[in-house]
Amino acid sequence: DYNITLCADGEDLRSGYSFIFGGWMNKKTAIVRKSEVVAETNKPLINANQLHRKWYILRVTKRGSEFSYSVDGQPVLSFDDPQVLTGRRFAVWSHNNSLMVARVRVSAAGEPRQILPQGPFAPGYASFYHDEEKAERE
Repeated sequence: DYNITLCADGEDLRSGYSFIFGGWMNKKTAIVRKSEVVAETNKPLINANQLHRKWYILRVTKRGSEFSYSVDGQPVLSFDDPQVLTGRRFAVWSHNNSLMVARVRVSAAGEPRQILPQGPFAPGYASFYHDEEKAERE
């Protein structure tokens, strides 16, 4: 799976919106708000037969309360949140997989400003996947 998180707090991936491509063992593509799936589809998924040397273009856009998600230039999902989360961090990540990123472009309205990560960081990370795995064990 390939994941992009927006509006997170910088410590917990569950604090923002995660845009998942080929998640849950390549069963669906989704938008997750905190730990709740708010939009999902079973198309598109990662084509495992053509994965070698395949680069995907994932684009996530936030305009006010509207979020949109596209894969390779094709709109996939959208979500309108009347109570937008206020986190200011983003992440590019995967779960139980490796990830290679060729290029990332991040832009925002307003005056540019650099926000450096704060440390020290706790080992590992927390995501909605961990909540699901914990619930399955119980």
